[in-house]
Amino acid sequence: PVWKEAGLRVGKAKLCRTVQLGKMLEREDLRRLLEWPEGSAEHGSIGAGLCNAGNTCFLNAVLQCLTYTPPLANYFLSGGPAAAGSGAGSNNRSAHTCMGAHDKCGHPSFCMLCTLSEHIHRALNSHGEVFTPNAIANNLRKIAPHFRLGRQEDSHEFLRYLFDALQQRFLSRYEGTMVPQQEELTTLVYSIFGGALLSTVTCRECGAKSRTREPFLDLSLDIDFDDAHGGTLADALQRFRSSEILDNKNKYWCSRCSKYALACKALSVECAPPVLTLHLKRFLYSRRSASVKITQQISFPLDFNFTLDNGTEIPYSLYAVLVHRGPSSRNGHYYCFVKSPSGDWYWMNDSSVRAVTVETVQKQEAYMLFYITQPQFVNTSTTLPTVLSAPPHPPNTHITRDCQNTDHIVPVCKFTCP
Repeated sequence: PVWKEAGLRVGKAKLCRTVQLGKMLEREDLRRLLEWPEGSAEHGSIGAGLCNAGNTCFLNAVLQCLTYTPPLANYFLSGGPAAAGSGAGSNNRSAHTCMGAHDKCGHPSFCMLCTLSEHIHRALNSHGEVFTPNAIANNLRKIAPHFRLGRQEDSHEFLRYLFDALQQRFLSRYEGTMVPQQEELTTLVYSIFGGALLSTVTCRECGAKSRTREPFLDLSLDIDFDDAHGGTLADALQRFRSSEILDNKNKYWCSRCSKYALACKALSVECAPPVLTLHLKRFLYSRRSASVKITQQISFPLDFNFTLDNGTEIPYSLYAVLVHRGPSSRNGHYYCFVKSPSGDWYWMNDSSVRAVTVETVQKQEAYMLFYITQPQFVNTSTTLPTVLSAPPHPPNTHITRDCQNTDHIVPVCKFTCP
């Protein structure tokens, strides 16, 4: 097959050992994985379409976007999960072969890691073919317990549950014990999709600042419901970074003032991920109705620079767009557009696969956008900071830095106003 002929320069044994030991991919390995292997663009264009097994378009669209995520696909094509769970550190070795997997991983039940690996292998090596992703669809409730096969579900929600299922597999050796935070943040999932948010709350009365950091796998961006002319991705990112006033019932407990006080909260991205996943919040939910769809057109660029909180700019290029068409999250259809290794764009609409122009892609009512950075920018700016890998702080506390003495760190309870 084309993909096996192309090959990778990343050693299979090294990658398998990396996963099994729970270590983040080394920087040089990740840089190589960010680009399709040499020869893939010349020998192959696009892989298989996916049959709809009954309202499984939400699942198919996500799988196609992940299949054409270069570092994830390249990792699996290099044989990454073959030894996961085996060897030193594994206490659960058996001859079990995961459902739909081509390798033995020793896991006693459904394994998201091996199943996704097998799916990507099959999809990329089945040009012009169509198949049903039964190994994933038939185990839907093992991925997302409240999902039901045959019922329309949300693609973004499914992606989050799929990431969680992968995380559980990477961390399965800790079953029944506390998982070290450093291990949670250095799996393949976080190596590729993980970034860090910085939340800064400033007391409007005394000026004290509280800074907290937390990891993310995607960013959910608000859409301006009142803008009849739509907007741009830049507008949505600006709203994400804009300050929020904490007042009335949302007042902030200031340790310096020893009272609830008016405060200003701002979010920024401290560390950007190699793959940036953006979710446009098109559904408004209420207690009386399931959801209302925001249909405004949001224009998005093929390439843009993402600015971190320290001013560093990370360049990103679009490689996949997931679209929802319909009036609500429970009524509609999902499909996607992906960029093949040859650089051509394709419309992946369940079993239908069709070449399209980039102009067609940019006219879509995007629900999720997938961007990837360039290998040379995988450095300390795109690696989760050390503070996120440190042992967790005591429950109900976060770090507060005194604005007059930045070396003074005070734990403050995260109270909410009554």
